[in-house]
Amino acid sequence: MLHFSRVAMLGRPTCLVLLLVFVVGGCSTSIDPFTDASEERFALSGFLTMLEDVQRVRVEQLRQTVDADEVGLEGVRVVSIHEDSGEGQTWEPAAVQPDNIQGLVYESRFRPVPGTYRLEVGRDDSEESLVARTTLPEAPTVQVRSAVGAGAGIQVPLRLLGQRDTPVELGLRYSVLPPGNQGGAASGQEFDIRYGQAGKAVSDGWEFLVFVRNDHRIMLRSFGLDAATDSLTLAGVAVIADLLSEEWTDPEAVDIQNGEGFFASVARYILPWDPPRTPFSEGGYKFLP
Repeated sequence: MLHFSRVAMLGRPTCLVLLLVFVVGGCSTSIDPFTDASEERFALSGFLTMLEDVQRVRVEQLRQTVDADEVGLEGVRVVSIHEDSGEGQTWEPAAVQPDNIQGLVYESRFRPVPGTYRLEVGRDDSEESLVARTTLPEAPTVQVRSAVGAGAGIQVPLRLLGQRDTPVELGLRYSVLPPGNQGGAASGQEFDIRYGQAGKAVSDGWEFLVFVRNDHRIMLRSFGLDAATDSLTLAGVAVIADLLSEEWTDPEAVDIQNGEGFFASVARYILPWDPPRTPFSEGGYKFLP
């Protein structure tokens, strides 16, 4: 699969940068390293992401006073449970730990699915473990609006119904056939074209514009074809939407009990939609019979 960027990523960092900031460096809201609680307590920094196969969080021990002995994290148990299905995962300290951080990075090999996850940090003999929850954003519905412009300048507005916050990133996944290849959708080549955080909030969701002709030209160039004379056959299109859970924009939504920190999630959805033939034909595409 080939990837192209139509616009530069603006505003919010990508998930890789988020991972470095929140897991390695800690979240932007500072964590008080001390606690008045008589029980052993922990701080958690991290998030779940559907974009990666390995999940990571940072766990830190809280102390009662500055003079208190620092307690190691040996024997600390970290587990997560998908509350909708009951499926659980065990987390282990990462084999390679970043330099100059407090606590340890724990990791687990799985890719989250929609629903609510509960993450627990504690020892087997502890009465009160840290408990954190996050719910991955639900998949929005794609709504195609009336095309604007004409010919080479035609644009198709797409609306993600129910999506209120700025997405981490948007994109389109095209399946196309080059000229002379009419073998059907199964032989189509996939191209991901990134749209960054294009668009704006509207009354019932988030709307952005598909620049039909421009995307067509990008893919033609990848085949070494002439944008003025050649045309690709469009076999399918899907919207790629990377979305943030509410904890990123609402501090009150962070759900951590018996501890401190930050825990959130990032969802990725591939949302197929049926492109309207008239604007895409004007943009230079052909269609399968």
